[in-house]
Amino acid sequence: MKRTHIIILLLAVLAISSCRTKYTLMKTTNTTTPTTRTLTVKEIVKQHSTANSEILYLNISDAEAKYKNEEKSYSVKMTIKIIKDKEINISVFPLLGIELFRLRFTPERFYIFDKFNRQYCDNSYQYFSKMLKTEVSYKDIEALLTNKLFSLDHTTTIDEAYTSTQLEDRFLLTSKQNFNNYKHIFEISPDYMLSSTILKDVATDALKVDYSMFKAIDKILFPTTIELKTDLPKDNFELKIDVKKIEINKAFETNSIDFNRYSKVECSQIF
Repeated sequence: MKRTHIIILLLAVLAISSCRTKYTLMKTTNTTTPTTRTLTVKEIVKQHSTANSEILYLNISDAEAKYKNEEKSYSVKMTIKIIKDKEINISVFPLLGIELFRLRFTPERFYIFDKFNRQYCDNSYQYFSKMLKTEVSYKDIEALLTNKLFSLDHTTTIDEAYTSTQLEDRFLLTSKQNFNNYKHIFEISPDYMLSSTILKDVATDALKVDYSMFKAIDKILFPTTIELKTDLPKDNFELKIDVKKIEINKAFETNSIDFNRYSKVECSQIF
C-alpha cells in the first residue's frame, strides 16, 4: 500500500463530515453580522453544539476523495461508518468496487487492513501522533467526523484554551498557545456551523480545510464538499472530498473481520 493512500485516509478522517440524503444545497458565505453583542468562547461553543445535533450512528455509504499534487492526481471511493464512542470504520475502494483497504478505530487502538496482501497492523494513537506531529485521540477523530469542535490541548477545554474574535461575517476561535509552532483556528459561520479549520504559522495558512457547500436537513446544516489545501515548504497537495450518500442516527452493525485470515505485520510494512 502506497504511503499516499494512507495520507488520503488520514486526511479524510481529519476533513470529512456528515449529511443526509434529503437536502437543500446552500452556500456557506454569509455576510450577515453574527450578532450585535460580542459572544464569549463559551457562548459560541454552546451555540455550535446546539446547532449540531448529536450523531450516534453515521453511515456514509458513498464518498469520493480526489487527491492531487504537483506531479499526479487520482481519486478513490470510500465509505465511513461510525458508532459513537465505540468504533469508526473507513473502507477504500480504488478498483472495481472491491474493498482493498480498511481503517478501523476503537477508543484504544487503530487497525489497518490490507486486504489485497492479506496483512494487517495495529497500534496505539501515539503512532499517528508522531506521524502528524500533534497528539491524536479517538475522540478527536470522532469529533472531526461528526462536526464537533475539539481542543488540540487535551488537558483543557476550548473555553480555556482558545480565544474568540467576532468579525462582520464570522466568528474565529484561536488557540492561545501554539502547537508545534502552529496556531489552531476555527472559523464559524453566523449560524454556528464550522466553515473552516486552519493550522497557521507565522507567514501562511499551512493547512486549511474549507467547507464550501452544506445540506439542510430538518433545519440542521452539514457540509458535503470539503477542500483541503496546504501551503508548506515542500510536498504541497490538495484534497477534495465529496459526500454523496449517507444515513444518520439509523442503527446498524459493522461487519467484523476474521483476523485469522490475515498476517500481522508492522505498520511500516503496510505504509
